[in-house]
Amino acid sequence: MRITPYDLITSDIRSMRTHTVLFCVGLLIAGLLLSYLVSRKLYHPIDKVLVRLRVMEAERRGSLHLLRQDFLRGALQGRETVTGGMLEERMRFYGSSIDVQRASRLVLLRIDHFTEFNETYRDETQLVKYAMMNICTETADLHYNAEAVDMGGDLITLIFNEKEELPELGQPAPNRIEELLRMMQAAVMTHLKCSISCTIGTEEDSLEDSIASYTRSAEASLHRLFMGPGCLIYTADIMAYHTKEYAFPAGKERQLVDYLMTGKTREAKQVYADIVGETAAYPFTVFQLALSHLTMTLNHVRNTLKKNNQLTLDSVSDGLMLPVKDAEDISEVHEHFYRMFDELGSKVEEKRTLKHEELIRKINGIIERDYADPNLCLTSIADELGMSPIYVSRLYKQLTLKGLTDVINETRIAKAQHLLVETENSVADIAERTGFTNSSYFYRMFKKFNGVTPNDYRRKEFHSENF
Repeated sequence: MRITPYDLITSDIRSMRTHTVLFCVGLLIAGLLLSYLVSRKLYHPIDKVLVRLRVMEAERRGSLHLLRQDFLRGALQGRETVTGGMLEERMRFYGSSIDVQRASRLVLLRIDHFTEFNETYRDETQLVKYAMMNICTETADLHYNAEAVDMGGDLITLIFNEKEELPELGQPAPNRIEELLRMMQAAVMTHLKCSISCTIGTEEDSLEDSIASYTRSAEASLHRLFMGPGCLIYTADIMAYHTKEYAFPAGKERQLVDYLMTGKTREAKQVYADIVGETAAYPFTVFQLALSHLTMTLNHVRNTLKKNNQLTLDSVSDGLMLPVKDAEDISEVHEHFYRMFDELGSKVEEKRTLKHEELIRKINGIIERDYADPNLCLTSIADELGMSPIYVSRLYKQLTLKGLTDVINETRIAKAQHLLVETENSVADIAERTGFTNSSYFYRMFKKFNGVTPNDYRRKEFHSENF
C-alpha cells in the first residue's frame, strides 16, 4: 500500500485557485483604473462647468449687496419701477430682510461738514460711509429690519421696516425712533469722529409708499441749513409749511437798499438777516427764491453805486451768486452776504471820505476868500454850496471837530494878528478889514483867542522884534 500526502494531491488545485484569485484581482484593479481614467476623461468638461457655476454663485452672493444698493438707490430716485409684486420679488431675490408689506419709514442721514469729511478721509471716504451705514443698521436692528442706501454725496437713506412687536418694548414708536437716531449719532461720533443730521420721514403702510415719500423727505432734509448740524428734522413738520403763503417783504428790501447806498453796513446786515430768517418757516424753495431776489437787489445796488459814484467794485462782483446747495449752515450764507456788504460799505465810505474832504476844502476856501466880508456866515456858505445850513454845520463839526463859526473867527483873528504886526493901521480899521463890524466884539474875540487885547499884542510883538 502506497500513501500519498493530501497536500500533494491538492497542490494543483491550490495553485489554480491562487492564480484565479490573482487574475480576478488584477482584472478588477485594471477595470477600476480603466473606469477612473475613462470617467475622468468623460466628465472633465462637466467638472469645469460645475466649478464655473460654483464661482458664479459665489460672485453673485458677494455682489448681492451692491446689486441691492443699486436697485434701492434707483427706486428712491425714480429710476426703477417699484409697483406691484415686482418690488417684493426683487427684494427677495437680493436677500433683503425688509418685508415690503409691513409698515416702513425712511430716515435720511446727512453728513455734516462734508467738505471737511472728504478732506479728512480722502480715498477712504466710501469705506467710512460703509462703516457708518453698518453702525446705523446694527443700532436699529433691535427694533427694525433696516437697509442703508448710499445716495451719493453727503446723503444716506435708511429704510426702517417694523418687526413683530416685542412685549418688552412698550415705548411709543416716535420716541423710540428718536432715541435710536440719537444713539446712532453718538455711535458715529464716537467711532468715526463725524456728525450726522437726521430727517425722519412719515411712517407709511408699505415699502412702496415709503419709497414714494423720498422726495418729500429729501426736501425736508435741506432745512438743516436753519436747524444746524446734528439736528433731527421731521418731514411732517416741514411739509406743513406748504400750507402757508409767503410774501416777499418789499418794505424791508427798500430799507436794505437805502442802508447799502448810504454805507450803513450794520443796519443793512440786520435787515438782511430779518428777511432771510423769516423764510425758515416756509418751504425751502421760498428761501432759495428770497436769496435769489436779494442777490439781484445787491447786484442792482452795486451797479448803481458803480455808475453814479464811479466806484471800483470789481472785487464785489466776483462770486456774487452763492451755491446754496453747498451751504450746510445759515451762518455760511450770512457770511457770504456780510462779506459783500462789508466790501460795499468800505467802498461807499471811501468815496464819502473823498467827497467830504473835498467839501471841507471848499468851505475852507470860501472862508479864506471871504473872511473880510461881514456877511460871511454859516448860511452864506451853505447857500453857495447849495446845501442845508444844518447839514453843513453838523458835517463840518463831525469831520473837523470844530464849529464853522469858530473857524471863521479863527481865520479873521489870524488875519488881524498879521495886520497888527505888519501895518500901523488902527485897531478899529483892522477890525473892519477882517470882517468885524463891531470893535468891542473884535476886542472880545481877540482876547479870547490870544489872551491879550489887540494893542497889547501889537506892543508885545513890536517889543519882541526890537529885542
